[in-house]
Amino acid sequence: MVCLPDFCPRTGDSIPADEAGPPPDDPGIRHSAETGPPLPALASDTMRVPNNRVATRSAAVAARTTLTTLTAAVGTAGLAAAHANPGLLAEVDQHAAGVRDSLHGDRRPLTVAALAGYAEGLREAAAEHGWTPPAEPVDWSEPDWTLTRLLAVCLLVRGLDPRHLA
Repeated sequence: MVCLPDFCPRTGDSIPADEAGPPPDDPGIRHSAETGPPLPALASDTMRVPNNRVATRSAAVAARTTLTTLTAAVGTAGLAAAHANPGLLAEVDQHAAGVRDSLHGDRRPLTVAALAGYAEGLREAAAEHGWTPPAEPVDWSEPDWTLTRLLAVCLLVRGLDPRHLA
């Protein structure tokens, strides 16, 4: 905080021009002498990940796991129900188009990571608004918006290269 010669905005005190200087000591601010002895510095190479593929590999595994779990929980039964019910299939196709648009799927190919991130974000946002995943088998004759959207993600996952899901 900078104090001007006439006024200190931090404390609100008036400061005569001949006494201008640093603001009065604030007991809530620690000074460098109060922090204790300096800690030894870490060598920069101890903070580096030795192989950047480790983090990427973990992220890829997490994304595949998310989509596999989603497919088991919602996709298998839901897509079977959609293929048996043309109205539900049309609704899922509309949601799939919305997901594709959200992920700019018309400009770049959809990926495992993009679909997994979308599904996780959707579930988190829905949970913040009170949605809970069904504990029992879903009645696909009247699924809610969130389940239909998650089912659309499962439909899009089926269009991915299977090598990316293994």
